Amino acid sequence: MNSAKKPLSRTSAKRAAEIKAGAKMQGTFKIDLTAIRARQGTMGRKVADTLFGKGKGLKKRRKVTGEVNTLDRLIRERGALSEISGEPLVEKGHERYHWQLFHILGKGEYPELRLYDANLLLSTWQEQDAWTRRKWELKDKPTWAHVFAMEATLKLEARTRMSAELSGKR
Repeated sequence: MNSAKKPLSRTSAKRAAEIKAGAKMQGTFKIDLTAIRARQGTMGRKVADTLFGKGKGLKKRRKVTGEVNTLDRLIRERGALSEISGEPLVEKGHERYHWQLFHILGKGEYPELRLYDANLLLSTWQEQDAWTRRKWELKDKPTWAHVFAMEATLKLEARTRMSAELSGKR
């Protein structure tokens, strides 16, 4: 009798698991999307899932930042009116409710000011959209003058804080 093990089928899930485990141990396991697409016809779904993992769902879980809680608090403190035009804000549950938290300095460029009250205004989602997409059109409008003044003050404050941090590191 032959005591040697029979080689596993090229398309078996067990072989795929062994290949994946060995490649991970050697540090050579990388997902190659073109290879996945090329092999889709030659291997079963179970084998492909074992080698490359199951596909992720379309919905991505949103990161909890505390912005909605901050928005709720600011509405309680400052009232449910826009601080730019005085228009009423939409109710909680509206699809654009979260758009009413207006960051004067952007969250991407100034992440440390994301929940800083001086950087936040209550605004309608239309005003938020105008600030984001067409800021240059708002410069000459008197209802936006205080927002531009606050922006200049906040930028100066952020630069001062940044230079103080840099000089402290030396």
